[in-house]
Amino acid sequence: MLNDAAASPSSLEVRSLTVRFGGLTALDDVSLHVPAGQIVGIIGPNGAGKTTLFNAVCGLLRPQAGEIIFNGRNINGVRPHDLNGLGIARTLQGLGLWRGLTVLENVMTGARRSAAPGFVLALLGLDRSDRYEAGLAGLALAQLQELGIEESANRYPVSLSYGVQKLVSLARALVSRPGLLLLDEPASGLTANEIKDLANLLRSLRARMSIALVEHRLDLVMNVCEQVHVLDFGRLIASGPAELVQKGKGVTDAYLGEELGVSDANEVARARD
Repeated sequence: MLNDAAASPSSLEVRSLTVRFGGLTALDDVSLHVPAGQIVGIIGPNGAGKTTLFNAVCGLLRPQAGEIIFNGRNINGVRPHDLNGLGIARTLQGLGLWRGLTVLENVMTGARRSAAPGFVLALLGLDRSDRYEAGLAGLALAQLQELGIEESANRYPVSLSYGVQKLVSLARALVSRPGLLLLDEPASGLTANEIKDLANLLRSLRARMSIALVEHRLDLVMNVCEQVHVLDFGRLIASGPAELVQKGKGVTDAYLGEELGVSDANEVARARD
């Protein structure tokens, strides 16, 4: 079934992490901490290394140096499909939703790696595990209800507004009951009112999970984050309470003239071409 051990906030510590792509250093000796039960912001201009950091934590990239410590355990080299079992969930900059599945089925896939392997067969109709499938559907529906979008359960994502689709993506991450939630630009494409609702939601989640928030909307970051880390050209240039970090000259210089929100992976790809 789902991972019961991950139903409370977890801690993440990154120690002296270095990631290189050929001759390009994407992360240079980066150390930061996401304490249990806190929302921690990770900000910086385009190509700063924010998404690269998440990719390293999730096992999509292998760092050349450093350690990634989750709840006191070194998870360097963890396989991406083992993340949910550890108690880590992530959203992507884009939606990443399955167009051919309903909203409910999309959210059910979020429980897939924390659940028995027969779930995939059940979802595809290859195994009549009706009782088990119904249980997962119940969990997914409860998650949709928490986010206030249960009326969309049987619709397809393409028929929904972008803001609702973002909530579906978030529900898929939350249904696995993570202890650590990695959010990669969740406010991208949202309206001002939707961002306010998102801020309220994130604060409500803090009691049961820790959150690392990569976001280019500084108003959201400063509104919900206790601590903020600032990356620039792969280096950590500032860390501390949100209100103090925001006033730092290095932070202002890093952001001057920048419009944030482009994936670090795209920046790396362009640099290598």
